[in-house]
Amino acid sequence: MAVIISEIQTAGDYYRRSGETNELTAAKALEAAALACEDVQNQALFRFAQRVQRFDFLDGQSDYVISDNATNFEASIRAPDFRAVKDLRLSVEHTDDFDYVDPNAFALIYGDGRTDKVYTVEDRDGGRILRVNQADIGSSTVLHQASDHDANGTWTADATNSDALNVATDTIVYQKNSGSVKFEADVSQSANNRVTVSVSDMTAIDLTAYRQSGVIRFWVYLPDITDDTSMYVTSIELRWGSSSSAYWSLTRARPVNSAIFQDRWNLMEFAWKDAVETGTVDETAVNYILVTINYAAGQADAVGFRINDFNIYNPKEMKMVYFSNYTAKITSTLIWKPRVTATSDLILAPDQYKGVYVDAYNFYVANLVYPTDDKRIQVYERRYRGQYDARTRKWVGGSLERMIREMGERIKLPTKKLIPQIKFT
Repeated sequence: MAVIISEIQTAGDYYRRSGETNELTAAKALEAAALACEDVQNQALFRFAQRVQRFDFLDGQSDYVISDNATNFEASIRAPDFRAVKDLRLSVEHTDDFDYVDPNAFALIYGDGRTDKVYTVEDRDGGRILRVNQADIGSSTVLHQASDHDANGTWTADATNSDALNVATDTIVYQKNSGSVKFEADVSQSANNRVTVSVSDMTAIDLTAYRQSGVIRFWVYLPDITDDTSMYVTSIELRWGSSSSAYWSLTRARPVNSAIFQDRWNLMEFAWKDAVETGTVDETAVNYILVTINYAAGQADAVGFRINDFNIYNPKEMKMVYFSNYTAKITSTLIWKPRVTATSDLILAPDQYKGVYVDAYNFYVANLVYPTDDKRIQVYERRYRGQYDARTRKWVGGSLERMIREMGERIKLPTKKLIPQIKFT
């Protein structure tokens, strides 16, 4: 049975039994309860805060952005409450476990092309990126290398309805293969605030095996998307189909290798299941691709937009077990939430640890109603946290210690195979 916030407040008031309750307004009491829940949650990675999220792994692709809020449906992994990974494995083959390494070790392993089954979480540009190294699972097909503007069909600019012009081949700046398709923006060319390039005569590809389940990824180079105060690029649209009147389309407002669009290369992802069909597409003969980069009116003329390396993947489902940073849930819907906002909220913890939350609540009430040098604050802190042991760098002797021992866990630590410099026979 879950514990309600109002129960914590009532029990805490009983324990204190002193006149300071008169100074404790409803707003202060609710804030103290919220702070108590957050403080307990931050003390350890608790088993009761574990959640499971499944996501699509794409063959050979390492980066998967984790959603930073509940409305970010474009993220590869829907986990707005993410705190730390506990485990990572294929959804079906549960014996196929992955090992956690630190981001630097992962970069070396992935860069060397090794097949070690490892993962890490990298903080990048204000977002968190799950990086997974796993080779040869799932299937993939090259849609278009986009390494030459006229090697497989001809990429052309829409100079009427967009600001694009001067499509060419760039053999200097590219991500994969031997080059990229480059084009420019003349913002006075149209009033539509976008650049559009397309190819309609490429070699036809049969994508029947990928219909509705496939995921398309490709690289977009943005030459200059920001000044000191503004971000101009707002979204990128992809169309793929059998002609310019029969295609699937989808627009995305974020890349999957960063939280926001960045100068230079951005990795874009488009899931077929989210796309909208226009006309009747012949998936056995896909020979049409269109890319539109949308921007705000402040965008200036730019040289050096680029696209590169279009691939479609049939994903392999993976399962990420992680620790949540949410502290409560709504009584009526049981939806998890990051912070206590009502006395009817339920604490995300087993009811046998109610006493810990009561002690934490009283500690924060004392901080809100007593002077900072009042000894009663220390009394409630000892009851909750105990004494700080400088030798072990832990709080011992309080009600919190037992809870951590019984329910606390840790993230997998980085593991490396060390080779001794001296070998003994």
